[in-house]
Amino acid sequence: MKTGDRQRTEKEAVTKDGQTGSKKPGYKKKPVKKLLSNNTKVKTNKTKRVWCVQAHIGSGGFGDVYRVYDEPNPKMEYAMKTEVHGAQQRRLSIEKSILKEIDTYTTTHKKSRHFCELIDSGQTKDYSWIVMTLIGPSLESVRRMLKRQYTKSCVINMALQILDAVEVMHEVGFIHRDLKPANICTGTPPQDDHVLYVLDFGISRRVFKSSKCHELRNKRERVPFFGTRKFSSRACHQEKDQGRKDDMETYLYTILDLFHNERGLSWSKDLADVNKIIEKKHALFENPTKELDKIIPSGIDNIIVYLRGLKFEDPVDYRQIENELRTAGKKMAPSDSSDETMDWTGKLEQLLKEANKNKAVGTPKGEETLLYERLKAKRDRDMTTDAVKTVEMRATINRDVDASEGMFNDKGLTTRTTLVSVELPPPPPPPPQKPPTKQLKSRTRT
Repeated sequence: MKTGDRQRTEKEAVTKDGQTGSKKPGYKKKPVKKLLSNNTKVKTNKTKRVWCVQAHIGSGGFGDVYRVYDEPNPKMEYAMKTEVHGAQQRRLSIEKSILKEIDTYTTTHKKSRHFCELIDSGQTKDYSWIVMTLIGPSLESVRRMLKRQYTKSCVINMALQILDAVEVMHEVGFIHRDLKPANICTGTPPQDDHVLYVLDFGISRRVFKSSKCHELRNKRERVPFFGTRKFSSRACHQEKDQGRKDDMETYLYTILDLFHNERGLSWSKDLADVNKIIEKKHALFENPTKELDKIIPSGIDNIIVYLRGLKFEDPVDYRQIENELRTAGKKMAPSDSSDETMDWTGKLEQLLKEANKNKAVGTPKGEETLLYERLKAKRDRDMTTDAVKTVEMRATINRDVDASEGMFNDKGLTTRTTLVSVELPPPPPPPPQKPPTKQLKSRTRT
């Protein structure tokens, strides 16, 4: 090989379609994510604590979540979230700063704690990490474990707690931008399982100019889509800057979905069609009384009417929303009410044990879980034996489509299906039939 050819080859990159092209300036190799093995010890220079990895419990785009314990006390379990160096989004630093400010605010103002407590943080040569309090499964996972919809009284109780969490986050000066059942978890059973925790602040954003004042940052003209299609606000779809009102719109969609994950949101079965999602969200806000399903308690439409009148810079009247929720709870029929604080009260430990036997239900989901749906297409390929062969195909759902959703019917849990046309080869022609042989009449000689 000539010197010139060698230099040219080193500068060229082969693309997916086989063609060559020069690498873009500032090109960085994608960071490699390696899982920590069990019993790995992570040390921190600040606190001199040693964290021992027990198990890997979740995965994200550039990070992972582990169950760990402080080495002197194995009974005290925590959650460690890691992020490899070189990650483009650097979600971990955002979460760390938000958790710090929320912890200071809740302690100073004596607010109920609906966020994980930041215990420790540090970095190694390969990744950054934070240690937080260990919490329970997400509301989406609990619904799957229960194999039924939540009772209405339970949803009202959940809505009030989530509202408290959103209010605290807004008071600190951040908007979440990705509220959904998969990002809201229970506490650890049995003492703390009735408390809800909001997590995953990877795409959260500060809306105030500083943490010391409540002056809003300037509104941006155009913002790329950030969020989950099923739960994102209308402004998010329109690539407009999001404010506190948009967080409340996402909060509303979350509550409606908790009432019923099929009928709560009319676009639940249209997640692959963005235009239908946007159209139905606008229709809901234009005429909530008509668009809301009968399963939704009366009074929720009043919240929609209130949110419809808010502008980007307007503060949110959380007390008005709280009063509407409590009024809706009082108007419910006795059959919709429950004596338990939550539907899983006293049952969560057993549900988790059963879920561990079925990894499809019990496996914790990462922050950017992709859903692979198996599609089966059957066709008769053998005309003589009627044998049926199955063609399986995996369809990957976009990251901004909520991949943690499932559908329930009267018989229990089913999975959401997405129709994908699969062109099958034509069936083989039937074997040629032989012409019937001419039978000769037997003759008897006399």
